[in-house]
Amino acid sequence: MDLPTNLASQLDQVKPDTARRLVVLTFVSITIAVGWIVAVSQVVKGPIAWAPGLAFGALAAISLAMATIQAMTFTQKVVTSEVVKIQDAVGRIPKPAAYHIGCRIGRRRLECGLLEVTAPTQGLPDDIRKVRFHEVEHRNAKQGGFQHAELYEALVDTLMTQIKRADNQRTRIECIGLALPGGVHPERGEFADAVHRVAFKANDKVSIQLANRLRNACDKEVLERVFGAQGSDKLTSIIHLDNDARCAARWLITERAPTWRDFACVFAGQGIGSGLVFDRRTFYGASFRAGEVGHVNLNLGHDLNLNGKDIQPRKCSCGTTGYHFESLASIGGLGHLAGVMGASELKMIRTAYYNEPSRAQKLKVSMFDQADADGIIMLNALEAGSEMSRDDVVAKPEISDYLSRVTEQYAKLFSVGLTALLDALDVNHVALCGTIPEHLQGNRDFTQALREGVARASMSDQPAAFSFGSMRQWGWRGAAMLSRDRGYMARRFPNSLASPTPEEQSDVARQASPTQTEPRGT
Repeated sequence: MDLPTNLASQLDQVKPDTARRLVVLTFVSITIAVGWIVAVSQVVKGPIAWAPGLAFGALAAISLAMATIQAMTFTQKVVTSEVVKIQDAVGRIPKPAAYHIGCRIGRRRLECGLLEVTAPTQGLPDDIRKVRFHEVEHRNAKQGGFQHAELYEALVDTLMTQIKRADNQRTRIECIGLALPGGVHPERGEFADAVHRVAFKANDKVSIQLANRLRNACDKEVLERVFGAQGSDKLTSIIHLDNDARCAARWLITERAPTWRDFACVFAGQGIGSGLVFDRRTFYGASFRAGEVGHVNLNLGHDLNLNGKDIQPRKCSCGTTGYHFESLASIGGLGHLAGVMGASELKMIRTAYYNEPSRAQKLKVSMFDQADADGIIMLNALEAGSEMSRDDVVAKPEISDYLSRVTEQYAKLFSVGLTALLDALDVNHVALCGTIPEHLQGNRDFTQALREGVARASMSDQPAAFSFGSMRQWGWRGAAMLSRDRGYMARRFPNSLASPTPEEQSDVARQASPTQTEPRGT
């Protein structure tokens, strides 16, 4: 690593010429002032004796002050330039192989796993063969979604399982990464309250609270052995937060390397959001909120064929009532659309779903409201090969026709929102994950209508290739990688030397060369 070894000598060799001239002027002025006072004061008295000397003395003071300012300004520029070089050199030191804990925290469920990067990397691993997965734990909310205390209890419980395993195996953990549904303030380790129906509170100090709870739940010696962090202050610094869709996108940088360079990872479930990657770098935006596509307004006019009925404005998770992509195409949006297109048909499907006790109980503990419950029921009815899709009621011609119409119109809604994102970004690939695409990826009517809708509405001659996957896998893995994402770490610790180079700090995407279409699957 070629770092500057004698910054003082560099500064001394390249002082600005203006400062040099001002220093010379200072010495000349002082010499004239002193000479005048010594020579003339012996002959005359009064202002004639001291006024010229005082004037030259003032000139000397002004020259010295200006020279000092010039030198300080120049020194700051030189030092800043050298610090950038140091940052670049430090940032390019390969990080050693290490273990990482990642957790994906949903509204109803969380996953927590241990990921091992098996080879040194300068940033995110560029080959999936450099990564190994270990034990994964999960917890479900007891009723509906997680409550605040319940979530922290479940999170600490799953983390303690991983910590004890690591301690038993004498494994050192580099960091804990958390994937959250919504916005975060990474530099403060806080939840930003970007969405409703989540267990975190506005400006919840997640990193600090989790560090304190782990300290209370775990022996200090164990924390020291596993994290090298005994006090909660140091433990806080290795707990990192990011949006779940962006975490999923971060993982795909490794999983789909080297063929994917520019892409979007779209999550669709209770909410809709996306993680963006340009030139294999995670894109964060000016205020760390890039990818919030779910709050784009959709107004399709008369394009939807709803037999004279209208979709009503719905309240989005951001708190706004309207026609947001998320409020219309989320699980609750699908349930609302199904009711608008056929209340009697939906009632028949709903009754058949509730006739099965196990399904009814599962729905009871997972629903937020009736539209949300109807959306879950419709996903089960539309999922190819599901138990619900084989029910006699669903097989009736009138119900089958109804499901086809709902599928067509829902795919149209989804494709309009998706096209707005893809046209704005002009990316080569889009990966879909979350409850909705995970249920519908095997439904050929939906996937075909979605692709046709995007192709029809897109301005591009070559629309992005689609791929489907699982947030339950991608989310926690991408969260575990947070400490290896140099763009994130620069936001987490803005004064750290290990920040990106000026080129890497730019969030401007560079055009990637066309790549071959990827087959669907994960």
